[in-house]
Amino acid sequence: MRIPRIYQAATLNADTDYLLTKDACQHLIKVLRLNINDPIILFDGNGSQIAAKISAITGKQVTAHTVNGAEVSAKARVHINLGLALSKGDRMDYAIQKSVEAGVNEITPLISERAVVKLDDSRAVKRHDHWQSIIVNACEQCGQNYLPVLHPVTSLAEWAKQDTATTNLFFDAGASNTLHTLAAQKHVRITVGPEGGLSADELELLSAAGFTGIRMGPRILRTETAAVSACVALQTLWGDYSDK
Repeated sequence: MRIPRIYQAATLNADTDYLLTKDACQHLIKVLRLNINDPIILFDGNGSQIAAKISAITGKQVTAHTVNGAEVSAKARVHINLGLALSKGDRMDYAIQKSVEAGVNEITPLISERAVVKLDDSRAVKRHDHWQSIIVNACEQCGQNYLPVLHPVTSLAEWAKQDTATTNLFFDAGASNTLHTLAAQKHVRITVGPEGGLSADELELLSAAGFTGIRMGPRILRTETAAVSACVALQTLWGDYSDK
């Protein structure tokens, strides 16, 4: 059986006991039905993972004891910050989950003109917590030891104004550029619009802010498909999937 991976937001040391989170305990006990001495892997979200075993189960609480030193993973070859326009429930969840599996480093949910989802402050906090749990679960499943950063919900205008030393891209079906025509980069921000696409004003705003429009083939992609395709394409050409 595949050894379960559990996110533990702490410095991971050898020969140390760690009390696991409520969600992790429930998953290990109720879902996987693990017992004392069963092996697990802890990772800290900062690149380190360490082998451990369940050392105690007390009611609903699980304690894990590390059995050797931590291992540190190499960082991604291309750093991707995905600006993702808000979309309805399952589509947004899917885009976040699969983008993590494809190697995204940061995710910034965006408010755009044609986005059908509207969030007040209370709902934004709840959605942030929900998306954060999706990111953690995706990292546990796919073996990613660096936990992607989830930024607060941001307007497209604010996203465009952010001062970053990165290559800034957005999808535009009418663009002449593709990823193949651009030089390889180490840091990329890429903007994915909502189901109705970015408006003409938004495309102009991004262009004026120094973003480069790129097209992704002759087909129109759904928001969630575009997000995952962007991460995979960047990883293939410039990142972890490349043989360069």
